[in-house]
This record gives sequence, C-alpha cells and structure tokens, in this order.
Amino acid sequence: MLGLITGFLFFNWTDFLITPIYIYIIAKWFNSFVKKEHGSDPHLVKLLTYAFWFKIAGSIFINCIYEFYYKGGDVEGYFYGGGGIYNSFFENPLYTIEMLLSSATKFKSFITMYGVDFEMAKYVNSRHYFNTPELTAIKMSALVSFLCFHTYTTIGIFFSMFAFAGSYKLFVMLKERYPDMVTPITICCFFIPTVIVWGGGVLKDPLTYGATCFIVYYLNLIFVKRKFKLINYAYLFASAALVVLIKPYIFMCLTPAVFFYVLISYARSIKSKYIFVVLIPIVVLTTAILSFALISILKKELGKFSLENLQNTMENFQSWHAAEALISGGSGYTLGEMDFSTTGLLKKIPLAINVTFFRPYLWESRKPIILLSAFESLFVFLFFMRTLFRAGIRLFFQTIFSDPFITFCIIFAIIFGTAVGLTSYNFGALARYKIPAMPFFLFAIYLIDNQYKAKKVKVKKGKKAPKKPLTAPDLNTPSLP
Repeated sequence: MLGLITGFLFFNWTDFLITPIYIYIIAKWFNSFVKKEHGSDPHLVKLLTYAFWFKIAGSIFINCIYEFYYKGGDVEGYFYGGGGIYNSFFENPLYTIEMLLSSATKFKSFITMYGVDFEMAKYVNSRHYFNTPELTAIKMSALVSFLCFHTYTTIGIFFSMFAFAGSYKLFVMLKERYPDMVTPITICCFFIPTVIVWGGGVLKDPLTYGATCFIVYYLNLIFVKRKFKLINYAYLFASAALVVLIKPYIFMCLTPAVFFYVLISYARSIKSKYIFVVLIPIVVLTTAILSFALISILKKELGKFSLENLQNTMENFQSWHAAEALISGGSGYTLGEMDFSTTGLLKKIPLAINVTFFRPYLWESRKPIILLSAFESLFVFLFFMRTLFRAGIRLFFQTIFSDPFITFCIIFAIIFGTAVGLTSYNFGALARYKIPAMPFFLFAIYLIDNQYKAKKVKVKKGKKAPKKPLTAPDLNTPSLP
C-alpha cells in the first residue's frame, strides 16, 4: 500500500487512480444535467459549473489539510472506522450487515461481552463506534467505501457531492421564489468559502449541511407548495433522521424556524389584513408549543441534546472545545465568565451571535486555516453593517417581517448562531459548526439590501415623473347626472 510505503496517513494508490475516474464520471453527468435543466441560460450554466469545480477543489483541499496539516483528527476515526466495516465484508458478509445495523450501545456490548477474542470486535477499530453521531458518519463512510475500494479522497468527494446536492436543491427553491436574484442566490448557495471547504471531506459536516438544505427544500415543497407526494415525505424523513442522528442540535434550532415559516405562510394566504394581524400571536404561540412537543417526543433520539440535558451538554462542549483550543495552540475564544442559568445565557446571546457570524477578527487568526474564516467574517460583517445603515432600522426590520422566508432565515440564524457561539469556544470548530446557517443568514441580508434598492429606485422614479399641469375645470362640459 502506498500509504505504508510513503508514510501517508490516509492516501493510498487508489486515491491517484480511482478518484480522478470518479471526478470525471461525476463531472460528465453534472455537465449533462446542468445543460438539460438550465441550457437556456448560458450564464447560469457557467456559474453552476464553476460552483461544481469549486466544491471538488474544496473537498480535495480539506482532505489534504487533514493528511498534511492536522495529521489525523476526526477524519481518522470516520475513515478507518468505515474501513473496519468494509474489511469485515471480505471475511464474513454477515458481520458487515450486523455492523451496519448495530447501534452504538451494541458496539459497546461487543467489546465488554466478548473482548478482543470475539471475531467481530477486531473490526471495531475506533472509539467513534461508541457514539451515535460518529457511528452514523462511520456507516456512511463504509457504504461509500464499497463503491470506491475504501479510497480516502473518493469518500470525501461523495460526501462533498451530497452537500452540493443539498445546496442545489436550496438554490432551486430560492430561484423559483426570487427569480430576479439569481446571482446572490448562487453566491449564497455555492460560493461561501467556509461552506466550500468544511462542507466537504470525510467529516460529519457535509452530511448534516446537505441534509439541512434538503429538509428546508422538502418542507417548502410539501407544506408551502403543497406537493403531497409520498416520495417527498420519504426524502424529508430521511434528511431529518440523518440530522437527528449526527447533529441533533441543528434539528432543535431548525424546528421553531420551520414551524413559524410554514404556519405564517398559511396565515398570509388569508386576504383579510385584520385577520392576519390577529393570527400572528397565535402563530407564535403555536410555533412554541409544536416545537416543544416535537423536541419532547424525540427526547430519546436527541439524547444529550434533549431539553433536560441541554445545560449539561453546553457546559461539557464549552470546556472540551476550550481545552482543545489550548492544546492546538491558541485558536480559542471566550465570551467572559459563563452563567448557564436562563438569565445568564440570555445575556450572552448578542456575544454568541457576533462570534458565530462576525468572528474571528483578522488579528485573532493565529493559524493560516483560521485566516480563511477571518476574511469571510469580515466580509459578512461589512455587508451586514452596510445593509443596516443604508436601509435603516425601520426598513431593516420591516423587511424581515414582510417575507416569511426572511423571517425563517433570521430565526434560524439567531437560534443556531447562539447555540454554536455559546459552545464552540474554538475558531477551528466554529468554522465547521456554523456552515448550516451561513447561506440562510447571508441570503436574508441580500434580500433586505435588495428591498432597500427597490425602494430607492421607486423613490427616484417618483421624483422624475413629470407633474401634470394644473388646469381649470371646463365649465362647458356637462356633468354626469
């Protein structure tokens, strides 16, 4: 094996043989698909083609980062863990089936009941088998391994393409809803640097990012556009299950935003403005009740992210990431002394949102990999402040509440930004964790900025319109009876 000969941790001879073949096949298919779907718009075809190659490059880049820069990390657990399941197939396919169907708890029992003498236990080669989120990523890695001879970069390409497919579905939804904003939609869905990079490779993040986009797309398709097809429900359920299994906190943050979006979309279909205004508090209350009920029902699936365990989990996450930042050489941050009571957390919300979307600052970038996030955060901050000052506070918030989708984006961004900002305490982890909210937050700002521009154009047209000369009424004209 090339890895053993050259000292590579992940790379193998198959990376240089299999991966180019798969990239060629996927690129040929994508090129054909784009021309079929969007052939009438050459500019859009070009943008989507650039987006595809950026995503491929981002996947290879992050694979190289974990091979040469981090020299391991979480990728090691997912890649070699998937390899354990893959290798079991060549000794006993029944082992493979049992491993794919086993829970994290059952894997623990393999070790405690049988020890290393149990045949299947020798394939359990990673601690990640014992936690459901990591085990799910391992199983995804194993399934893709059967298509590519367990090739590191090819698995990363497949994970990246799943995230890219989610971005494309979100793009289709937004393009249909806002047909005059194709360029901003394309930027938000495909060209955010941290999403290109961290939404790829053999990681959990491309899986949860893609699944989050699928959830939003199919919820909109079913409940707003009312396409009640069984296949749509199946895709929605599968996407939601993947998010709950890997990163339940994304599901928790998404739930109230989605309920509000669906309910307010139905309420806006009522023509009477008076009834609509009356319905707003009912929608808010119903959103809160339904969100609480769903999260309570899924208490077992959410595990440490269930409501009663949430405070404990936040404290553990914060201390773990803070320690990780200290060990890794100072890529951490702090929000000051933490009080995990409700009041204490509420006081930290502005700081948490700020760190999620606007930090790290340039002077906080002590590593080259963090500098990418710093430049992106600077752009987002400048764009946000420019939009806020140009539109003004009144128009800014009017626009948020005038469009249910903008409201959804902001609610999700606030809840998610708070959760991630309060628990990451490490700019490296933050760059990965925040990607599900980035397209929604950035596009909401674009929409508000677009509303300001539309209003400005309307005002200019009103000023330029020629005034009709005042004329005295013709007294000889007979009046109508």
